[in-house]
Amino acid sequence: MDCKLYEKEISRYAEEHIGELLESLRGLMRIPSVAEKSDGECPFGKGSAEALGYIKQLAESFSLKTRGFSNYAVTADLGEGEPELGILAHVDVVAQGEGWTKPCFDLTVENGRAYGR
Repeated sequence: MDCKLYEKEISRYAEEHIGELLESLRGLMRIPSVAEKSDGECPFGKGSAEALGYIKQLAESFSLKTRGFSNYAVTADLGEGEPELGILAHVDVVAQGEGWTKPCFDLTVENGRAYGR
């Protein structure tokens, strides 16, 4: 797959839907997904499991094919057969701690930049 073929289409989509995309990010960032000890059902804690569920639901809202892996990971595929797009990311964050200049569990948009954890 030649990524250049999709670059303009992805950029256009992002420009047209920037508000929705930022609200989706805000929803994720409001989940305190600080990694915790396993409780058996949630290997990285309830916050991380909630964040994975949010990502799965969000991906499904974009008509992506999803699979969950026992609160360890979620995949979201675009296309038939071999996926056409793959993005690897994690949804757990470090503990809040001290010294943050922006709210820890929210999205702040300031001077054309988005800040969040």
